[in-house]
Amino acid sequence: MTQLAHYRRRHAQYKTDPDLQALHAAAPFIVTWDDHESANDAWKGGAENHTEGAEGAWSERVAAAQKAYAEWMPVRYEPGGQLYRRLEFGSLASLSMLDLRSYRDQQAANGADPSVSSPPALSPAPHRWTGCWATSSPRARNGSLWAIPS
Repeated sequence: MTQLAHYRRRHAQYKTDPDLQALHAAAPFIVTWDDHESANDAWKGGAENHTEGAEGAWSERVAAAQKAYAEWMPVRYEPGGQLYRRLEFGSLASLSMLDLRSYRDQQAANGADPSVSSPPALSPAPHRWTGCWATSSPRARNGSLWAIPS
């Protein structure tokens, strides 16, 4: 699965499931991008199961996956845009939808090796975005916001 038609076909197939159709009819969805929308263990420059050249350019594959996602999923998103976002529910709650993989560096080949340092969960851009929100949110000003470690 590397082309737009492939990703569209997968989303179309998912939407034929009667149980999923019933669930969509019964409840609203808040969805977020997962690295598996494009390929397994994706990162900003590739994926565990993507072979540059043989399967085309990684950037083209991601663009195709993002376009199909934007077409089929209940989300306001422009392909190539910012995948992380915030939903505000008045003074009740703020929900941050984070994408912890698309902006990260490639993970270590052996994730179990303690001598290999892990990249941070949030890369710089989403981390800054989260930090700015944490200080400007109405909930932050009234002291009811969870702390975000640096």
